[in-house]
Amino acid sequence: MSKNLTRQRERIREAILADSERSNRSIASEVGCSPHTVIRVRERHVQLPAVNGTGATARPGGENLIEPAGPGNSRALTHGAHSEASIAPIRERHLTALRGQFAAVDERLLSVMAHRMAQYELLTDWLDRNGIVKGRGEVYGAAVFAERLARNFEAQFDRLREIQGEADEAASAIDVDALLDEHRAREDGEHDPEALPARNGTEA
Repeated sequence: MSKNLTRQRERIREAILADSERSNRSIASEVGCSPHTVIRVRERHVQLPAVNGTGATARPGGENLIEPAGPGNSRALTHGAHSEASIAPIRERHLTALRGQFAAVDERLLSVMAHRMAQYELLTDWLDRNGIVKGRGEVYGAAVFAERLARNFEAQFDRLREIQGEADEAASAIDVDALLDEHRAREDGEHDPEALPARNGTEA
């Protein structure tokens, strides 16, 4: 293992020790690595119950860094991505932002997009606290779900931008025929004696 990689992992461990609830993204940004590297380091050093029940032992590779989530600990709760109570306030926040960005898009499309954005936010927050891999190396279903949502976001946003762009273009287009008709009507009125305004209260 290179000295740089060893030092990188040491810095990650130090950051986790300093604040075990700090997000993987935040640590990765500081250290200069990917969030997945932080997750791997965190997973390798998660504290596990000892077999004899007398204490706790760490996975091979380093000292204990974070206590396992127990009853009442927020890390032990589900991510809430299927809970209307959890989704609703976040969805409304995203929906408000989408309305401002895509005023011409149907409200139903915006609502669907806001719902998915809320789910993704809940999933990634939960994964930041719990990691993406279970104790036996199995990937959490939340990670699979989040990845699926992320893959679809780009295409969905492209469609919203397309609809809004078409509406903006239509609104700014100049109706040449209408302008010509208006111009002809104005000219006809100027040359039609009956269309001239009355002067001094009498007909022209």
